[in-house]
Amino acid sequence: RKDDTVHHSKRRPMKLLALALIVVLAASVAADDAPCHLFVGLPYPAAPDTFKGLAVPVTAEETLTCDAIELDCNKKNYPEGANYSVKQSIDDYCGLPNAKSYKSTLMCTGTNPNKEDELNECNVDAIAYVYAEALKKAKDSNVFSTSQGACVTDEIELAYQFKEPRHFELHGGLFNLNTMCEVDTEKKMQCYGPEQVDCDKIAIASANFQGWLAYVMGPLGDMDLLQKKYHIRNMLVWAILGSVFTWIGFLLFLYAEIKAVLTVRERDERDRLVEAKILKKNDVKMNELLETENGYFLIRPFITILAFLIFWGGMLFQFTPFCSFITLIFPFWFGLEHACYLIVLAATLFFAASLFLIVLGLIWSCTRGWAALVLLVLGLITNGLVFTGLIGLSIWAFLLVGLLLLYFKFLPDYYAEKSEKPDWVQNLGAFTFPTTADDFKKFGEGAANTLQGDLRKIPGVAAAQ
Repeated sequence: RKDDTVHHSKRRPMKLLALALIVVLAASVAADDAPCHLFVGLPYPAAPDTFKGLAVPVTAEETLTCDAIELDCNKKNYPEGANYSVKQSIDDYCGLPNAKSYKSTLMCTGTNPNKEDELNECNVDAIAYVYAEALKKAKDSNVFSTSQGACVTDEIELAYQFKEPRHFELHGGLFNLNTMCEVDTEKKMQCYGPEQVDCDKIAIASANFQGWLAYVMGPLGDMDLLQKKYHIRNMLVWAILGSVFTWIGFLLFLYAEIKAVLTVRERDERDRLVEAKILKKNDVKMNELLETENGYFLIRPFITILAFLIFWGGMLFQFTPFCSFITLIFPFWFGLEHACYLIVLAATLFFAASLFLIVLGLIWSCTRGWAALVLLVLGLITNGLVFTGLIGLSIWAFLLVGLLLLYFKFLPDYYAEKSEKPDWVQNLGAFTFPTTADDFKKFGEGAANTLQGDLRKIPGVAAAQ
């Protein structure tokens, strides 16, 4: 009997382990069988009976069932019996930038969860099907005729075609729209919104353009869907894309200005040697050199300005997604609604300008000391004023442009008329734009000669030619 007691005591841990495994397996099976959920916001108010038990066929095997729920994101009135994943999904839904524009909410359930989602949300590919079915139900139930101000457009014929139904949303922007559009696979689009202005010609044109842009961009045309489906962080994507553009613009700027510095230094050294009678002047070769150099200086303004625009655009890509954080960090900047994007536009513009002025001053410091000093001082002041606000930046913009024109335009012209120019008045080489047909002809020749000359300097290219 003692041996039997020992034997049973040894088997008890094994029984407990087996029981624990059974419980874990049962819980995992129950979790797999648990219905997935999906929350969809509508821009018009709808009574709960309108969408009660709305069936949304997604695939031959998958059908979602949707119901309108009373949801107040401010009060966080979760549906009765909601578990942790449902509550967390509601929090994410209420945190969307467009959540404030939703007038009613649909809660859909199904059996096809997104396997990569920890909250057991349904596959987000179903969102377009839910919106399309909800629009049909709303029109059949006369929601747009009974809701105050709500609008819906007629079907719009498109010039492009999607393989799957698509859902587009237009919120805010220049025209302060709050429009949603559904696009089917038959080149038809229909838009709707809470107010009549959301269905006017401007809204339709904006929706058509956004749809065409999504069509051209292909899989990258719906970043919101990709974010939900694959957990792509938009801020990271735009930050990487912006970094690529800023580096392209910065390197292009370095190329343009370093080449200009080398050309000016070579010209200065050549003039010094001729003046000291160390080098005998050859008019024919001198004219050929000047013509080649002037050809580059004709295209230099375009390269420099293009580099600045690319650099600035890259900075916009990087900072615009962080608008909510910028609002919290610099609250004193925001006196207007939706002013964040305006502030980002101005701040990145002046930051890019300050950086270009500083780098330009450093590049030219080896041959134009006074001009470089002016650029460095103006660049540092501009950089320090970036976060002073729109009024301060607006005032400094006029002063900055005026000071640059004074030093690089008006002072040289003034002293040129007197046939004497002090040493502290310096230029950075020619920076003019073609204005005549002959100038544009020289511009084309200069671009071709510069490209050909630079390619020949690449190892292996000259030998190949």
